[in-house]
Amino acid sequence: MAIIRDLDGEIIAQDPNKTIRQLVQEHKNHLAYADLTGADLHGLDLSNANLEEADLTGADLHGLDLSNANLEEADLACANLYGADLSWADLTGARLARANLEGAKLCHVDATGAFFRGADLAGADLTWAYLSDVDLSGALLDGATLPAPASEMPTAGTDTPGIGI
Repeated sequence: MAIIRDLDGEIIAQDPNKTIRQLVQEHKNHLAYADLTGADLHGLDLSNANLEEADLTGADLHGLDLSNANLEEADLACANLYGADLSWADLTGARLARANLEGAKLCHVDATGAFFRGADLAGADLTWAYLSDVDLSGALLDGATLPAPASEMPTAGTDTPGIGI
């Protein structure tokens, strides 16, 4: 029986005939505060998902589509996000310490206050990412495409985020 619980142990979703992967896909808009620690969700389409404050510590999320997802304050420490698409996702305050984001698409993400300490961002695309007050200490950035400096950003009044590390 597949069961998804929140961080307090309350049941979010359950079905005796489905896998965790199927439940997550089916309930992707209602996974705020979900405990998905160590879950194998690789390759799923979780675009526009609500994973606010979800615990995805150590989860296998490689190749996952998380574009436009709400991951505000989510815990993705040690998660495998190799090649994942997080374009336009909200990563405000997210914890991605030691996460594998190699080759991930992080275009236009809002990562204000995010914690990337020790994360592998080699080859990641952070074009137009908003990285204000982020912790990138010890992060691997080899071959990553970083946002343009604030001086090269469009003029004030546009809706395009920049970098403010």
